[in-house]
Amino acid sequence: MAIKYLSSSKVILNNKYQPASIIFSTDSGKIIDIIDKKFTNTISKSINLKYDVHEFENVTLNIILFGLVDSHVHLNEPGRSDWEDFKSSTKATITGGVTTVVDMPLNVISPTTFVKNYNSKLASAKNKLWCDTAFWGGLVPTNIDDLIPLIRCGMKGFHSDSSVSESPQINKEYVERVMKKLKSENTILLFHAKLEDEEKRYDNKIDPTIYQTFKNSKPHLFETNAINMVVDISEKVLGEEKSDLSVHIVHLVTGAGIPLIKASRQKGVPVTAETCFHYLYFIEDNIANKFVHFKCYPPIKDKGNRMNLWEGLKKGVITSVVSVHSPCIPELKNL
Repeated sequence: MAIKYLSSSKVILNNKYQPASIIFSTDSGKIIDIIDKKFTNTISKSINLKYDVHEFENVTLNIILFGLVDSHVHLNEPGRSDWEDFKSSTKATITGGVTTVVDMPLNVISPTTFVKNYNSKLASAKNKLWCDTAFWGGLVPTNIDDLIPLIRCGMKGFHSDSSVSESPQINKEYVERVMKKLKSENTILLFHAKLEDEEKRYDNKIDPTIYQTFKNSKPHLFETNAINMVVDISEKVLGEEKSDLSVHIVHLVTGAGIPLIKASRQKGVPVTAETCFHYLYFIEDNIANKFVHFKCYPPIKDKGNRMNLWEGLKKGVITSVVSVHSPCIPELKNL
């Protein structure tokens, strides 16, 4: 086993910069030891005897930090690999310092909503991955019998149109059936939380080139409607007795959803949420008209909402930050 020793005066450990040295296997990529608060220009005899170091490098002009985990990406293979494939996506991933991704069930053809489709995805990924990669399964109205075989994946469902025909939306009755079926299983259910309210639809006569028009077409209410539905069913099904099943809200953008999730957790229901880098950074006030490269779904909100998301993250109601990376070919973007 080949051993490498990296040393730097700037290593992120225990939430701060400090000197440290990292000893790891170049065969497995696994860290063998971290020598805390120790930065050296040479390897001591005792270290060399203990680990038989093959290579030493002082990288003190650079920062050594942990690899990131992005648990919400769309890699598009098989079926839409002309948009992106496993090789190109995971090469870009590892280049950017992300060492693990978890791929969503849709955008591929066919989505990982049935066991045969899951096996097809595994076969497509063979010998193409440049970083650790896992796969989510999917919830669709017709796959109730495939849920147990897909249990190790975790599963995601849409309360609204997913925009791809292969992943139709699910309703309240289906969600309740799924939770009852899986409540004793050690897995997680993910929900794209959006329930549209016909009475709150926006006026489509408003100038479509204004960012506010797009944002107002997807109001906070759509998200809180869906979150309320998920936590209500969770409290009803999972709150009755101890359950190994947990529930997760993907790409949370509305700060109004945080107290709903927090209240459900205080009742002992295992509900968590994620948000995205762009929701924690951008605000709608800085988005000019026709700046369509800021268009994402759900839409970016105002500064006050952004601060609510930061508070939710600091207090642990939001438990992860993800990219929701979803590639697309230029022909479909440069319209």
